[in-house]
Amino acid sequence: MYNLEVDQMFARILVAIITGAIIGLEREIKNKPAGFITHTVLCVGAAIISMIQIKLSYESVNFLINYPELSQGIKIDTGRLIAQVVSGVGFLGAGTIIQNKGNVRGITTAATLWLTACLGIAVGLGYFTLALGTAIIITGVVMLLKRIEVRHIEKRIPKKIIIEYKLNKDIEKNIKNFLEIKRIKIYDKKYIRESYNGDITKRITEFSLMMPKFIDIENLINELSKVEGILKINNVRIDGK
Repeated sequence: MYNLEVDQMFARILVAIITGAIIGLEREIKNKPAGFITHTVLCVGAAIISMIQIKLSYESVNFLINYPELSQGIKIDTGRLIAQVVSGVGFLGAGTIIQNKGNVRGITTAATLWLTACLGIAVGLGYFTLALGTAIIITGVVMLLKRIEVRHIEKRIPKKIIIEYKLNKDIEKNIKNFLEIKRIKIYDKKYIRESYNGDITKRITEFSLMMPKFIDIENLINELSKVEGILKINNVRIDGK
């Protein structure tokens, strides 16, 4: 067990500032609720807790060396304070997560806050290369993946429509093919009811869809209505949308 000198403590605080700033700057540029200052302060705080843990452990060991008769009644927990940082930062991360009309935002920021706390702990324990290297790599990866997501991964939104149609062997296949051409996925289908009028069977079905954002639902309904056999289509509002 080792002790920390004052110059070592301030050196670790400086590294923690740099580490937190690297991750926080990326969040700040994207105008996220927790940005440059939050990540920097969190990293420094975690580093300080780690250094306090080292100091307490060192003093506890020295105390037991000087008073060995007390060793049976005193236990040294070298990770208690650090463990509380890792679990406690979850409350801070939860504050950055926003749920609005079924859309959840802020999860990435919550994750970077948790990571920043972990890196602060690493700095406080003296793992400078690990902390700085991870901060640089993660920041680069987040920026790269965001570009890939924007350029190559379509954002989709949930929609529901109710279709009334004449039931035959091809109608549901035709509906599915039409939607696939539009790159719309059917993730759920619920039959509501069927009615019979002589030889004609009518079915009403609710389709739950995942649609690319650029598709207008009203235009989709107008085009889908032209499919032979479809009698009526209604748009179902989801969470006020």
